[in-house]
Amino acid sequence: MIRKKVTIMREPISVDQRRLVTLRYMATRNDHTTIAANYRMSSTTVGRIIYETCNALWDKLKEMGFMKTPCTESDWKKVSKDFEDRWNFPNMLGAIDGKHVQMFAPAGQASSFFNYKKTHSIVLLGVSDANYKFTLVDIGDSGRQSDGSVYANSNLGYAIENKLLNMPTDVKITHSTKVLPQVFVGDDAFGLKRHMMKPYPFSNLSERKLIFNYRLSRARRVIENAFGICASRFRVFHRPIVAKVDNVIAITKAVVALHNFLMSINEDDDSNLYCPPSFADQDGKIGNEFNPGEWRQNANCMNGLGDITDVGASNNYGAEAKWVREQFADYFHNEGAVDWQWQIVRYSK
Repeated sequence: MIRKKVTIMREPISVDQRRLVTLRYMATRNDHTTIAANYRMSSTTVGRIIYETCNALWDKLKEMGFMKTPCTESDWKKVSKDFEDRWNFPNMLGAIDGKHVQMFAPAGQASSFFNYKKTHSIVLLGVSDANYKFTLVDIGDSGRQSDGSVYANSNLGYAIENKLLNMPTDVKITHSTKVLPQVFVGDDAFGLKRHMMKPYPFSNLSERKLIFNYRLSRARRVIENAFGICASRFRVFHRPIVAKVDNVIAITKAVVALHNFLMSINEDDDSNLYCPPSFADQDGKIGNEFNPGEWRQNANCMNGLGDITDVGASNNYGAEAKWVREQFADYFHNEGAVDWQWQIVRYSK
């Protein structure tokens, strides 16, 4: 896909070099000028190679199934079962979060991407499965829009809200008579809806609500880890990207696809060098909600990714959304309880 034809003028840059230039750029913080000097190319040529190769990586890895969106009810049920088996959260289809991918001001359109944090960015919305892999992403919206409108204006949000993803219907929760909808989970930035769970707000909560918040937080951390692992390994996100908007979008898409590909290597054992067991967060002991993964050691360096702190969340929600959250809270407090939740919650109080 990236091979160039031989001409009578000169030999084209080889596929291997094109791939190496692109991977070195994404995996390090080297700029185009440094890479150009190392490979004896011009900076313009490096930029063009990165753009073309990133698009090819996205297209090919997507074609191979490494960026496959669950599109049938059976696909979603498998995702839900993984969350229940690994994170003890039934009827869960994914954890959702968003990031601002920081970049330098693009020529001629800087104001379109100038966000309220006074940086320039595109928006990356992502949904993760139970194994830290992205199942849904929305990449490229302008950072200029307020965080409150990011989710509502995204294709991802539109698909979820208008039931375009063939999600399963309400089903009975394991070991319970409760019939509840399939849900996504997010943090306080997201609104509470029938299909979107968020924590109970405020402090001084009852034990039942604290347990719900703990169980939701434990399951939601998969998307936090997905972004963290991705940005820790691909250090292009350690500072704002110097590139045209289309290039920034292509780079982000390629990194997301490569992350899924690398997470899939030796997935069934502990020999994955991209994400060994200690690299992601682990369950903590009494008084410690979780043991931080090694990727968090680089968190302070990830200056190229900014949090989206408000995507339209509101304390105004419908009675049905409130009822669904109350039903999950009851389940986690009773028949769906796990042994260690009591010690963690009571110790934290």
